[in-house]
Amino acid sequence: MPEPPSGAGTGAVAGRFAGSSPGTRRKDSADSRGATVTTGRLPDHEQRILDEMERALRRDRRLARRMRSSRPRRRPDLTRVTHYRPHVLTVSLLLAMSIGLMVTGIVTSRPAVIWAFAAVWPLALFAVFRLLCRWTRS
Repeated sequence: MPEPPSGAGTGAVAGRFAGSSPGTRRKDSADSRGATVTTGRLPDHEQRILDEMERALRRDRRLARRMRSSRPRRRPDLTRVTHYRPHVLTVSLLLAMSIGLMVTGIVTSRPAVIWAFAAVWPLALFAVFRLLCRWTRS
C-alpha cells in the first residue's frame, strides 16, 4: 500500500479521527512541530481517571442544565409539562386567585380583570387535574 506524501495525513488529528479506531493498533506519527505523537488506547490508569471525570460531569445537574440551555431548541420541550407535580399550596393559591378574579370580574366588568381570570383559570384547572392524578396513583 503506498504511503501518503509527506505532510498529508500525518499528525495526531488525522490519525485519530480519520477512521482509525482507538485500541486496534498504535501509530507513531509526527505532528506539525516534528514531535512524535502516539495515538491509540490510553493506559489503564489514565482510562480509569478519564472515566471517573466523565461520570462526575454526567452527575453535575447544573452543568447539564447549562448545556441544554446553550443550544437552541426547535420545538418546546413538552416533557416538562407532563412531569409537572404541583403542591397543594400552589393549587390552593391558584384556585383562590382565580375565584377572586372571577368574582371581581363579575362585580366590576373590567376587561383587564376578565382577561386575567381567563389566563389564570386554565392554569388552575391543569394544576388541580395533575394533583388529582398524582393522588390517585399513590
